Amino acid sequence: LSIITDSSLTYFQQAELLQLAIPELPSTIHSVSANQWTAIVDVMTQLKSQKRRIIYFFGGEHLYRRVICASNTAETLKGLTWISEGILSTSWWMENDAEVMADAPACDGTMITDLYS
Repeated sequence: LSIITDSSLTYFQQAELLQLAIPELPSTIHSVSANQWTAIVDVMTQLKSQKRRIIYFFGGEHLYRRVICASNTAETLKGLTWISEGILSTSWWMENDAEVMADAPACDGTMITDLYS
C-alpha cells in the first residue's frame, strides 16, 4: 500500500493512523506539497518502479488531480486503485484545473477521468 498525503500535519497524522491500523499490510507514506510538481512526479515514478498499484490519498482535490496527472507523466500503467480521504467536491475529477494544466497541459478533466476510472 502506498499512502500519499498532503504535507499538512492534519493529513499526515491521518496517514499515520491508517498505517498503524493495518500493521500487517506493509505501507509507505509519501508526503507532498501541491506546489512541487517535480516532487509529485518523482513519487509516482518511484511507485511505478516498485510496481505499486494501490494508492491511498489524503488531501484536497487540487493535489489529488496533480497526483493523478503525475501518474500519467511518470508513465504509470492505467488501472491503479485509487482510494481517498479529504475534501472533494462532486465530480472533482471532471474539472479542468488551470494550475495542474500549467505543469501538465494535456491533463484536463477528460484525461483525469480516464486515469481515475
